[in-house]
Amino acid sequence: MPDGSGRGLLAGVASIAALGVASFAWLRPTNFRGYDEWLIFWMLSRGLVSFPHAERPLGLVWHLPAWAIAPDRLWGFLLVHAAWLTVAGILTFLLVGRLLPSGAMAAYLAGAFAVAWMPSELTRVASVQMIQYSGPTAGVLAAACLLVEAWRQRRPALLAAAMLAGGLTTLSLETTLPLLGLAPLLLLSVGQRADRRRRLIWIAGTLALVAAAGARLLVPMLGGRGPSYQTAILGAMRTPSGVLRQIGLQLQHHLIPLGTPPERPAQAGVVVAVLVFVGGFALTLRHRPPAGAASEPSRRVLLLTAVVGLAAAALGYLPFVLPRAIRGPERTEFLATPGIAVMLAALIVLAVSALPARARPAIACLLGAWIVAVGSGRTLLMQWHWHDAGVYAGQRRMLQQLAVLAPGVEPHSLVVLLQSGRAWTLQFSAVKAIEYLYEGQARGFVVGTAPTLYDTRFEPQGVVSEPAAALRAGWGEPVERYRYDEVLVFAEDPAGRLALLESWPEEALGAVPPGAAYAPRSRILSAVRASRRFAILDPEP
Repeated sequence: MPDGSGRGLLAGVASIAALGVASFAWLRPTNFRGYDEWLIFWMLSRGLVSFPHAERPLGLVWHLPAWAIAPDRLWGFLLVHAAWLTVAGILTFLLVGRLLPSGAMAAYLAGAFAVAWMPSELTRVASVQMIQYSGPTAGVLAAACLLVEAWRQRRPALLAAAMLAGGLTTLSLETTLPLLGLAPLLLLSVGQRADRRRRLIWIAGTLALVAAAGARLLVPMLGGRGPSYQTAILGAMRTPSGVLRQIGLQLQHHLIPLGTPPERPAQAGVVVAVLVFVGGFALTLRHRPPAGAASEPSRRVLLLTAVVGLAAAALGYLPFVLPRAIRGPERTEFLATPGIAVMLAALIVLAVSALPARARPAIACLLGAWIVAVGSGRTLLMQWHWHDAGVYAGQRRMLQQLAVLAPGVEPHSLVVLLQSGRAWTLQFSAVKAIEYLYEGQARGFVVGTAPTLYDTRFEPQGVVSEPAAALRAGWGEPVERYRYDEVLVFAEDPAGRLALLESWPEEALGAVPPGAAYAPRSRILSAVRASRRFAILDPEP
């Protein structure tokens, strides 16, 4: 924002924060994807933030506030996820305002769109897992804002803060690297042109740090240190032309919904979001600098800003479109949304610049309100989709019944679950759900799940639960061996009722080896109070 516009700055920040509340207050904390949530709970309960199988040493750092606010509860994750998404909008507003000192209208529109416009990203409302993307998005923008401000004020402390924010972000999510590479180039539009040599030194230095962060990720992958999450995905890469085509498809997912009417425009969530947006727009423009100074950027500057926004969006998509394995918009719009927001804001201000001065704010506000209405409607539609299709209900029902049947278990127990549906699909989810809920006294296994990160085998000497090598090295996870008399088997019937099996289910697990005994009742501590962590299954406020 321009100098002397403190009230406008405050009005814009407050209005975008209010838009975040209006946009996300309708979401539920139980939108589980069914993969990483229980692993995340287990890690946070143990103070772990590193994913050793994914080269992400600070992978859960953005989740920490949620666990600090409400341990063993889901609502804290929704609160923090919504906060990071809103902070990304506020930082977009501040960054555009700093780069376009006379662009109050463009800055507010960009910040609002960064909150409201993520139209095809279904995972946006899955708060527990997707903090992995909302937090680093805010981190990239924070690094860019701090870098620009450090240059303007010539303050080394701010530069150090920018480097810290960038380093933390790359160590938590490597897909932020292309966008971080764009941040130093923003210095080309800030400050006096006479500082050319010093500016180039700053740009070269920060780009070198980004390159070093990229090397930190690539060297272990290319050096054959072992398979990782990234190497599995990058097995088949697209050609350069294929990458460009896929970026075009991602832009279609992000932009074509602009031409669709809002979902249920009279719905309370849509109405409130639009009213907040309009009020914030009016309040922000009311406190912008007097028209005596250049009150709006030139058309050339606006067009260049739109191009930079498009480039930022493409860089946000880039890590996701390189591998052939990733298709569609899932996870791809978090990092790209600020760029799309800047592009749309600049294009709106550019379009209304041809109108009489008095009409420009009204038409810009109308166009912005349309985008907010469509975006808010689609967010509410996503919530409806997750309520209808989420797996959490099946997982929660099974685990709640387990808490009643076995409120406590003897140390070193293996809880085996036979499911009737498909609530559990990956083995590590159930392993960590049981280990988390029973506070390390037991491991879990759901029959029929894919052996991702863990492999469970029934052998003559007992049942083996073997973590992946990366987990054994990174977390010190041991290979556990369970005698058959340390195993408890629970089965779910077609109606979803869970029961302890008093006899061994040969048809599902094979025969018990000669000399082995199955004694599930001896493993249950029915007189104890259920683990406090079962509280995470309680209804949310």
